[in-house]
Amino acid sequence: MYFDAWRLTVAGRQKIMSLFSRQRVISYIIAVIVYCGF
Repeated sequence: MYFDAWRLTVAGRQKIMSLFSRQRVISYIIAVIVYCGF
C-alpha cells in the first residue's frame, strides 16, 4: 500500500515535470514567433 502510493507520487511528479518542460518549449516557440514577427 505504501509502496503503491510512493510509486503513484513518483509518476505524478514525472508527469508534472514533463508538463512543465512542454510548457517551457511552447512558451519558447511563442517567444521566437513574436520576435520574428516584430
